[in-house]
Amino acid sequence: MQGRRRALEEGQDPPHVGLREGHREQSISWDEDQDFGYLIAGTCPASTTRSCCNPRLYEREGRMQEYADMVERLKAERVERLQEFRSSTTRS
Repeated sequence: MQGRRRALEEGQDPPHVGLREGHREQSISWDEDQDFGYLIAGTCPASTTRSCCNPRLYEREGRMQEYADMVERLKAERVERLQEFRSSTTRS
């Protein structure tokens, strides 16, 4: 929501508009995220470049420690959530 609000305040299209346009025009190149293995936009329409390229955005802004902390937290949360499913199947 913050990215959308910021885009509107700066007079830009919200990030999803550029992504939708780029997808329709097949102008987005996709890269594998090194931390999670998901595909993320490597290049995309200019209106979305800031908001769709997460690791690179943090790096450009000198916020890599913040990004590393977020990755660590999200991975731990994922493991914790998946363990809930394992324990529920062993109780049955």
